[in-house]
Amino acid sequence: MLSRQLDRIPFLPATLDPDILPRMHLAPTPNGDNTPETFSGRLLLARLAGFWRRFPETSTAEYDAIAAEERYEQFCSEFLASLPGAFALEPDEQWDETSRHLPLQRQMLHTAIFESLCQNYRGLIFCEMNQIQNVPAYKKALLSSQKKALAVAALKVLDEISKLHAMLGGSQTRFPGIVLPTFEAAVLLIAVCEDAEFPAVSVEGSLHTHKIDPLGAGTWYLSRERCVQATRDALARLRILAEVSAMAEEGADALIRLLNDGNCQFSHVNLVPIVNLSGS
Repeated sequence: MLSRQLDRIPFLPATLDPDILPRMHLAPTPNGDNTPETFSGRLLLARLAGFWRRFPETSTAEYDAIAAEERYEQFCSEFLASLPGAFALEPDEQWDETSRHLPLQRQMLHTAIFESLCQNYRGLIFCEMNQIQNVPAYKKALLSSQKKALAVAALKVLDEISKLHAMLGGSQTRFPGIVLPTFEAAVLLIAVCEDAEFPAVSVEGSLHTHKIDPLGAGTWYLSRERCVQATRDALARLRILAEVSAMAEEGADALIRLLNDGNCQFSHVNLVPIVNLSGS
C-alpha cells in the first residue's frame, strides 16, 4: 500500500492470495465467526492492497476513464460488499465496547479505502484540456463525473483523517498515516478546482447501478467552496503537525506554493487565512 501511495514498484511479491492469508485466533470468539479477531484490521488492509495489485499500473499519460470506472465497480461489488459488518462503511458497532482496538482499526481501514479510491481516479488530473475537448460527449460526461468522484474521495479522506487524528488524541504526531493522506488529498482538491467549470451541473440519473456506491451520493452536495474549506483545514492540520514532523512541514510549504500559484483557479476565493498560516 505504501509503494502505491509513493508511486513506486512494490518490492514485496504479490503472493497475498486469499487462500494463504493468516488465520489467527488469539482470543475466544464466543459470538461465533462474525466476531472480529485481533488482527482483522491488518488482514483487511492486506486484502485491500491485494485487490488493487490485480490491476496493471499505467502512466499518467494513459488515463483510461472506462477502465477506472470498471475498477471502481469491481471494488464496490467485490471488496466493499465482502467486508465484515464490524468493518463495513456503515459498521455494526456491537463489538466496539469489548474490543478496544476495533474502532481504531476500522478507522484506519476506512481511511485507506478512500485513499485507494483517490488513487484510482487521480490520473485524470493529468489529462490535457485539448485531450478532453476532442473526446465524444459520453466520455466528457464520464470524465466530469469522475472528477467529482475524485473530489468526493479526497473529501472523504480528509474527513476520515480528522476522525483518526481525534481518536489518537488530536495531538502533534509524526505518524505518516495522518500526514501523507492529508497532503495528498489536499493536492487533489487543488487540482480539480483548477478546472474553471468544476463542479459541472449533475445530469439526471447515476452512472452507477451497483448497490454499494460510497462516492455517488457525495457528488450531489459537492461545491467548490467546500473543497476550498477542506483544503484550508488540511493546511491548518499540517502546520500544527509541522512543529514535530518534517514531512508535515514540507507538505504545508508545498500546499502554500500551490495555492499561491498564479495558474490556480482559486482567485475568486479569499485565501488570506491560508497564506497567513505560513507566517508570510
